[in-house]
Amino acid sequence: MPEVIMGLGLLLLFFNLESWFGWPRIGTKSAITFAHTTLSISYVCAIVHAQLVSFDETLLEAAMDLGARPIKAFFQIMIPF
Repeated sequence: MPEVIMGLGLLLLFFNLESWFGWPRIGTKSAITFAHTTLSISYVCAIVHAQLVSFDETLLEAAMDLGARPIKAFFQIMIPF
């Protein structure tokens, strides 16, 4: 049911944006891409947030204690998890 409500909300948003700015035309590839991206972002944020809540930050601290810079610790420790 949330997908249907989100879809109707996006349809109304597109109608208003098209009348105000002339973009995106409903049914075009850009409108469909924008709608799918918007719908998918909510699921991705929920999954990433759930993983980050349970992440053990001592792993990052250990990597930095061993000489890794914060950006390297982020990409080599946090991203794979």
